Amino acid sequence: MTYLLPPRSIATMDKNVRRPWAEGYNIRIGSTWYRTVASPETPIRIGTRDSLAERQDRSGSTYENVLDIGYAWSRSDLSGGEGLDWDPRILALERDQEELDKIRFWDSANIDISRPDTAGYPYYIRLSREMKSWSETFTNPIDMATSAKYIYVADGSTVKWFAAWEQPMVDSATVPAEIIAIEAAPNDTVMVTCVDGNVYAKRSIEDNFVKVYGDGATAKLAAHGIWYVAGRFVVSAWDQIDSATLFEINWANGEWQPEKPIDSASSPFWSVVESGPAVVSACGDGTVRSYAPEDKAGVMDLIPYARTTMPEGEHPILLGSNANVLMILTTTSTKEIDREQLRIYQAEVLDNRYSYTVGQMQLRREWIATEHEPLVTRSMVNTRDEIYWWVKEADAPVGKGNEYGLALEAMWRIDIVTGGLSRETVVDVVPNQTNPNDPPVQEEQLNFNNLVMFDATGGAIDYTSNQVWIGDKAHRHK
Repeated sequence: MTYLLPPRSIATMDKNVRRPWAEGYNIRIGSTWYRTVASPETPIRIGTRDSLAERQDRSGSTYENVLDIGYAWSRSDLSGGEGLDWDPRILALERDQEELDKIRFWDSANIDISRPDTAGYPYYIRLSREMKSWSETFTNPIDMATSAKYIYVADGSTVKWFAAWEQPMVDSATVPAEIIAIEAAPNDTVMVTCVDGNVYAKRSIEDNFVKVYGDGATAKLAAHGIWYVAGRFVVSAWDQIDSATLFEINWANGEWQPEKPIDSASSPFWSVVESGPAVVSACGDGTVRSYAPEDKAGVMDLIPYARTTMPEGEHPILLGSNANVLMILTTTSTKEIDREQLRIYQAEVLDNRYSYTVGQMQLRREWIATEHEPLVTRSMVNTRDEIYWWVKEADAPVGKGNEYGLALEAMWRIDIVTGGLSRETVVDVVPNQTNPNDPPVQEEQLNFNNLVMFDATGGAIDYTSNQVWIGDKAHRHK
């Protein structure tokens, strides 16, 4: 249910309120507009609460009498508060998706809505930081990772690490081939996958990388992605045809152990995250799969438990998780040239009574994007209360920073406390025109991927300019 205190002035829709914001009405519930005035004597509080409602499911399910939880997602248009935004079956049966999309998220482009570090204090709203190019020079930055102490940048075949953004390099180490992906454990053990199909690792007390997987003579699959989840390194490998595997590599008894298989598929594993009681993978065969640690002879191995199939024609390519909120980004080709339809789902991993199945899935939003950027970004990134990811929006609205309607690099996020989905920041587009009369061409520097967070500041790689861009602490969007 949705509530607000106190209303100061109201107007129903039949009073022909044409410009509600200009006329001072800042909240709408149903067909009624409200003016709200806050002061120390009369504070205003706006919130949304979960609501349970009994209803009959007539969609052919075996469960006819069910309880559903509904949510209103918007902070200003609360008209979803009476009927509530039921997910997922009522939406599919009774309501127009495009119309509901208006109340399912709010657009906070260039607005930073941050939860305070100290309990009991309110959210604060301010302009987001601008993005700026890191002054450090890179030749071919491919991927980034962070530990508790360092930022690691995979630059060609070299791993460089830094104690903070905008500080000189602490040290570096090289591997025999160009790096595909990099991951770091909290204790600063670093592992990389390379174009030669091998995996190399370096512990914090060592100076050089050593090969821990791969041998052309044994015809092993080529390693690709790498993640650190559930206290171990998990690697994906595939033959780029019809055979893929997911395995873990561990240090034990004073040496690196042979790879330990976890799962196999006919399509690659694109993303892996730890979510609640389980580890979840996104597989190119259209499934999200869950695994859980299980004691095998005194060793906690990851054991496959469940698979959840995404809607027909959709393939999960990027995962993010925080506090058991699981976000799943899927893609499906559309008829438009060089355009891909992206959809974001919110779900959760159920407990062991349901075999750690990924369930409670809700479609939250969809975009038309210009490319499969998530395929080179291994996972979303999260802070204490948010999950972030990049989308290159081909359907971005025309407006400030996008006067010509070009594709925009947008950083999206979900606030796991409020459930709100918003565009956190947009990288402004500057048209590249030699002649003012020529059609605008998007500048060749907007291809961000691999977002990481360190010291409350985000960093991402621009694959076109071969530079790392970071949040500018000194400047905010105007």
